[in-house]
Amino acid sequence: MNRKKEIQEELESISPLLAKIDRTETPETPYLYFDKLTDKVLNQVKEKETPFWWHQILNQLTFKNAIAFASLTIIIIVATVLFLQPSDTIELNSFANLEEAAIDDYIASNIDDFEETILYEYVDVSSDPMDFLEVDETEVDQLMNEWIDDVDIETIEEFL
Repeated sequence: MNRKKEIQEELESISPLLAKIDRTETPETPYLYFDKLTDKVLNQVKEKETPFWWHQILNQLTFKNAIAFASLTIIIIVATVLFLQPSDTIELNSFANLEEAAIDDYIASNIDDFEETILYEYVDVSSDPMDFLEVDETEVDQLMNEWIDDVDIETIEEFL
């Protein structure tokens, strides 16, 4: 005991602050404590780890629930496709209310915007194409004669 007293006195002379610290014995660790510690920590983490939301749903899913879920999914997909499908009936109904004169005015004012092939599709081939002009045949003959008089021989030769 005398030796401990000497050590304590020497410690007080060197560092009084360290000498004032109480000496309590630290508890001993159990045998193989640190060998088993990693396994314990990993097991605790796995217990607290929450699975993804869809893992929980799949774990609770029974055959009847799976059929109901699949049916509901198919119904939603079909309804979405039908709902998002474009409807041509709206366009047809809006054109049905237009008067023929309004359509003719639009075509006449925008004739350059149409392709000839589209216009030929809607021409009535059964009637004489000159009927819609309301031109007298004598006027047409006069115009043709004037044109022939205006054309010189060189132009005629180019056409031949």
